[in-house]
Amino acid sequence: KFATLQAAIDAAKSGATVKLLADTRENVTIAKKLTLDLNGFTLNGGTVAGKPALTVTANGVTVQDSSEAQTGTIMREDTAENSGKGSHYVIDIQGKNSFLKIQGGNFKNNSGTADMSKGASLIRLGSDDTSDNPTLTITGGTFTQDNFVVIKVDRGTLHLLGGEIYSENSYAVENWWNANIDGATVNGAVASWVYNGGISTSKLKIKSGTVN
Repeated sequence: KFATLQAAIDAAKSGATVKLLADTRENVTIAKKLTLDLNGFTLNGGTVAGKPALTVTANGVTVQDSSEAQTGTIMREDTAENSGKGSHYVIDIQGKNSFLKIQGGNFKNNSGTADMSKGASLIRLGSDDTSDNPTLTITGGTFTQDNFVVIKVDRGTLHLLGGEIYSENSYAVENWWNANIDGATVNGAVASWVYNGGISTSKLKIKSGTVN
């Protein structure tokens, strides 16, 4: 047992499973191959400016929730009031070959103003760094953010194979690079954009699943 989740992650050997034993209010980074088991508890990133609740910079990272009630959660406490000031991503996947697989859990935030002009995405994949090529695969879980983007694909590839995505007023998926939907339920708009001037092209493939 460790006093903080970050301490447990730092001490874990590559390939190990780190399991939450209580709710924790932290901003943690996973920089090695391991599985994070939410185990029915909550990782809360609060409202710390510039720090996601979870940052992933390694290949072979998995997030799961082994609890029977599936109450495991990763979140921040952003609101309309701090959007555009201190709000930030709940999960940020960065790095040349980083890979995150989400198998279950609840992921949520209230970032975003009513007119959706300011806010931070729930999940960001990649960045403007053209050398990055991270991958996010989702097979389960619930992802909710009503007034800003739920999943933003800046660089890399999104495989949305399961789970439920909810965006009442903004984009459920905002794709700037490569996104594949095959089996998930998406409640909200799906957009695919290209950069002005031919900097990049984006690819969107919807094979199966439901987009409302």
